[in-house]
Amino acid sequence: MIQKAIDILKGRWPEAVLVVGLFTGWLMLYGELVAGAQVAEQSKTELPFLPNFVMGVGVMMMFTICLMLWLGFLKTSVTDGNQPQQPGFLVRMGQPYFWRAFFFLFIYEFVCAVIISFVIVAVWLLWKADWTVTFETQIEQITKFIEASPHLTEILTLIAYAILIKPLLFIPARMVVFEQSPMQALGAMWKYRLNEINQIYALVGGGFAAVLTVLAISMLAPEKSIVYYVISVVYRLLFCGMMLFLMLLAVLWMQGHRGAEQAPLPQESE
Repeated sequence: MIQKAIDILKGRWPEAVLVVGLFTGWLMLYGELVAGAQVAEQSKTELPFLPNFVMGVGVMMMFTICLMLWLGFLKTSVTDGNQPQQPGFLVRMGQPYFWRAFFFLFIYEFVCAVIISFVIVAVWLLWKADWTVTFETQIEQITKFIEASPHLTEILTLIAYAILIKPLLFIPARMVVFEQSPMQALGAMWKYRLNEINQIYALVGGGFAAVLTVLAISMLAPEKSIVYYVISVVYRLLFCGMMLFLMLLAVLWMQGHRGAEQAPLPQESE
């Protein structure tokens, strides 16, 4: 399975580079947009409406194209293997799955955010809680702490992804291979074991360890410097490349189960 995924990436490397590169660019752009909004909020300055609106629409359109390309690459990897495809064809193949994937990612990110918030609040209460102030003041202090610690949030997000890697791999794979909704895929996910994919734990552990290492290195670079941006690009490229490879493994593995699961049951002899 791993060798098959590698062969697909080798045979279709221009498409893989396009998918990973565009998603990396979107992550960088989105990160800068969020950082700019936080700075404007802290300085209590209003951003111009029209440029801000145009930028927001552009970010959403870029995300839509990136996600369709990603889904189209996964779908055509199942149907066409390592046969090269044009970007426009990938977008068309990924378009039917866009809203399903968008709904799943929205819920998934929400769950991860809840877990991260719970961890941060718990650590804060155990470490720096000041019980002489009101609850509202405590919440305000925690909010300021989170805003001042973006790298901590990124680290906890990656850890949450690693812990919840099973739904992140199996639900999109099930949607693409079996043409199911996110809820149907969630219901079917529990009959699979993650370790059924050969060497998956080593790949997930090694991949996330590498991503976290590069993220830690980026924290040592001066903010807004050239070195910082270069390392940030490498960090996001590594993350997107790792996730594309893991999801490719998942859809190929899921495709191997499709024939057996959809085969008609043998009729009992009368």
